[in-house]
Amino acid sequence: MRLFTLLHEAAVDIKQPGLGSVEKKEKDLRTMHATVIKDKRKIEETIERLDEYKLEALTKAWNIVNGSVHPAFSSLFLGFNLLF
Repeated sequence: MRLFTLLHEAAVDIKQPGLGSVEKKEKDLRTMHATVIKDKRKIEETIERLDEYKLEALTKAWNIVNGSVHPAFSSLFLGFNLLF
């Protein structure tokens, strides 16, 4: 086993043709992978912020409509006390 390890290390040291390009491609792929993971996190954070904004806007619109509809129905139907 030790002999195999020594032979392998020697073969790597000799700089076989094309080995450098494979190592460069691997490095480039790892860099691209890290970029994709970072971008994915940013997209997920943006989606979370948009979901929060959407909920706030929907709640605000609901309260405005509920505040407008309730008095209108109360004046049309005396004693109307239903909240939406």
